Amino acid sequence: MDGASAGALTGDGAESVPARSVPLIGDLLIEHGHVRREAFEAAMQHYRPDRHGRIGDYMVARGVISRAALENVIQQQRRLQGALAASE
Repeated sequence: MDGASAGALTGDGAESVPARSVPLIGDLLIEHGHVRREAFEAAMQHYRPDRHGRIGDYMVARGVISRAALENVIQQQRRLQGALAASE
């Protein structure tokens, strides 16, 4: 997964902000203690975007994270996108 797909991961269409400026969902999940890096990386080995859809939904479906944890980091990612867009 690369930084260029960050906007697509949230599904909010906010690609007007450079994707690398905002942490990826996985980074936020790890940073906030919702998942250990090892568990995230293990799940990523089986993840295929074309088959599984958005990474957050995939992690919830596999029981790696809770829906509440996903919603929390998506909200945080959107706040960061908004702050970056406002500062440009």
